[in-house]
Amino acid sequence: TEFGDVAGIKTLGSFDKLAMDAAPVVQTGLKGLENNDAVVIPGFTNKVGAWSTRLAPRSTVRKIAGSLKF
Repeated sequence: TEFGDVAGIKTLGSFDKLAMDAAPVVQTGLKGLENNDAVVIPGFTNKVGAWSTRLAPRSTVRKIAGSLKF
């Protein structure tokens, strides 16, 4: 999709490598909706990334998040 272009992160190579296709994200979201799940995180890489923020210091998480956007 053109999400990276619209979000202004089209020049970031790691975004293109890590971004999931829309179809599996939608499927996971709809399945979570059917199961009444409050939070659904599609994809192994996304799950690891979300989980790892609990272990890393917040300053590190902010730096990583900032480097992904800009």
